[in-house]
Amino acid sequence: MTDCLAIALSTIIGIYHPIDLAKVREIVGWKIGRWTWPFKMIKWLIDNGYDLEIYDEFKPLEFQEDAEKYLKKYHPESFYDQKSNSDLAEAMKDCKEIDWLSPRISYHQRQPRKKDFEYLLFRGFHLITMTSNSHYKHVTKKPDFTKVSSPFLIAMRRHHDGKDYK
Repeated sequence: MTDCLAIALSTIIGIYHPIDLAKVREIVGWKIGRWTWPFKMIKWLIDNGYDLEIYDEFKPLEFQEDAEKYLKKYHPESFYDQKSNSDLAEAMKDCKEIDWLSPRISYHQRQPRKKDFEYLLFRGFHLITMTSNSHYKHVTKKPDFTKVSSPFLIAMRRHHDGKDYK
């Protein structure tokens, strides 16, 4: 539906390596008319030499076991939007492909705080903040910000291991 994740990623990757929007869309798994989950992007970043700090109330290990059950339990207000606008089976598969215990990922299961932003910027990380698309009413197309889920933050910095991009 939108290129929000692809655009955010391209502005950061572009610092390190020239990259076009088509390649970034491939990295994030963008498809016309579908919402984009961050799992393909997270895996690509890890595989291409980035260290990540992720702040999110999301529970990836539960999601990867049964996405529909997870969303119905923790995000019932957005379940039908997510099911209608994204490929949950593919999102589960992509989530399972990530080594969530990798030393390259530091996962904080909570909302980011102001001090987190300050700390990460001081340490040289680049930041992507997002919320889910569930705050849009699909009938009227008017935003309903009473349904905005908690934001997530993905902070990334290039690990200096000399690895080339794939």
